[in-house]
Amino acid sequence: MKWVKTLIIADSESIEERLNSIVQYILQTYSPAECVIADIDATGKLGNEITQKINNVEKVMVNKTDVLRLLNEDGQIFEFDLNINSTYNFQIIVGRGQFIDILGDTDLPEDIVGPHTEGDLANYGYL
Repeated sequence: MKWVKTLIIADSESIEERLNSIVQYILQTYSPAECVIADIDATGKLGNEITQKINNVEKVMVNKTDVLRLLNEDGQIFEFDLNINSTYNFQIIVGRGQFIDILGDTDLPEDIVGPHTEGDLANYGYL
């Protein structure tokens, strides 16, 4: 990974709304893509299903339709570690339902990412 961005979430927006536009852009721009969830704690029908699966295995491969469904369903994401692997790789991390970090090895447009601060790759083991 070459960069990490910590998103600034406005009081009026949800984590899921913010993630939806970013993930949708990545999946449309860098298709085909493999989506792997390494950690999740979420509510909602699909969120609960994937949370239960991940409790029994190390990671879960999901198709891009289910990733977008997860972000659009009536529920909340508290913990999330999604890896999107294609021509370029991205990792999206939600922590404690309070922050979103996006790591990538190619730039994303500023209008897609929105307000953010630059993070430290060392926090994720990248030097």
